[in-house]
Amino acid sequence: MPSLETVGFESAEHDASSIARRGGREAAERLVTLAEWLSPPDRALVEAVYADGKSVAELARLMGRDARALRRRLRRLVERMSAPEFAYVGLVRDTWSATMRRVATACVLEGRSLRDAAQQLGLSLHVVRRQRERVRILFAASETSGHVTGAGIDGGSHGGTRRSTHGGTEW
Repeated sequence: MPSLETVGFESAEHDASSIARRGGREAAERLVTLAEWLSPPDRALVEAVYADGKSVAELARLMGRDARALRRRLRRLVERMSAPEFAYVGLVRDTWSATMRRVATACVLEGRSLRDAAQQLGLSLHVVRRQRERVRILFAASETSGHVTGAGIDGGSHGGTRRSTHGGTEW
């Protein structure tokens, strides 16, 4: 599992353009490390380009896909993986409740919209929106404090798994 050091969570260079500018082996290794949290097809694409050194044009030919569409897909994956919240969710999601973990995985790691995540997870849009906002709050708190933590909103020692049966929903 990636660590804070291997994903560069504390680094100021998180956006896709800085990774592209910085280039080189270090950036490629970071992307391959972050790819652990992607779906298998997305991980395979990132690893083929950044670990194996294959060109997108070559991969597109092998896959029978349009090279421009594959480049766009790769660019979107790199942008998503370059967001500091991506590494944060990957690192701490196991400390959260099952619902919050599933929503964070769908929305942040897989890049799904709130509506798509709600449909895929069998949850109401309201629950998905609420859980997604909690992830944002926890991430913002970790950035402010300078500590990567999965602690819940109240900062208690419950490992970020705050449960309530209000309305029959776990959160």
